[in-house]
Amino acid sequence: MTKAANLVGRVFDRLTVVSRQPERDKRWNVLWLCQCACGGQRVVTSNKLLAGRARSCGCGPRGAPIVHGMAGTREYRVWRAMHRRCGSPADKNWDLYGGRGIKVCQRWGRFEAFQADMGPRPSPTHSIDRIDNDGPYAPWNCRWATKAEQSRNRRRSRHLGARVDFHGERLTYLEIERRTGVSRKTIWSRHVLLGWPIEDAATVPVGVKGYHNPLSPRARERQKERT
Repeated sequence: MTKAANLVGRVFDRLTVVSRQPERDKRWNVLWLCQCACGGQRVVTSNKLLAGRARSCGCGPRGAPIVHGMAGTREYRVWRAMHRRCGSPADKNWDLYGGRGIKVCQRWGRFEAFQADMGPRPSPTHSIDRIDNDGPYAPWNCRWATKAEQSRNRRRSRHLGARVDFHGERLTYLEIERRTGVSRKTIWSRHVLLGWPIEDAATVPVGVKGYHNPLSPRARERQKERT
């Protein structure tokens, strides 16, 4: 028996696969619970989904009206494209998203939840942007952003992926975060923008008062005065 492909998150026309069912049908086909764009649900076999023989919950392409009434909007197309690139290996952008572990949170399996969290797109120049480029599509990690804002975010992400000397090892800011518990963005800001020594940037608790950067110009002047 071959192992069934994981279809969770993939979009088949108006159906988005939500979860795998514990039981199988009479022919031992794997069953999947799917959410339809109209708001309904349907349990479908893998072969029907992959062959394109299941496209909706039964409301039909021109049948019952979609509950949210936004199937033709840019926000809805963004939502569907997000699921495709994270859930379908056939998508041209799969390698940059689903192929490297980027997922869509369970809540955003329904368009209504996505719309409630993200709100309307502010302008035609805005598109969905993940604040942490290694994180999922989720309310806490997404925003509408312009191309310029997304470019700045990608540059910052590249900086966060740089390696620095930390206790005799060459580590990324993410690796240092995992060792110390201090956010890599905080470590990077302290080390690169404020000029803190990397050991202090990674270990001084957030919000601590009274910290004096030993590498600051003022600290160096005081050191010269003492010597």
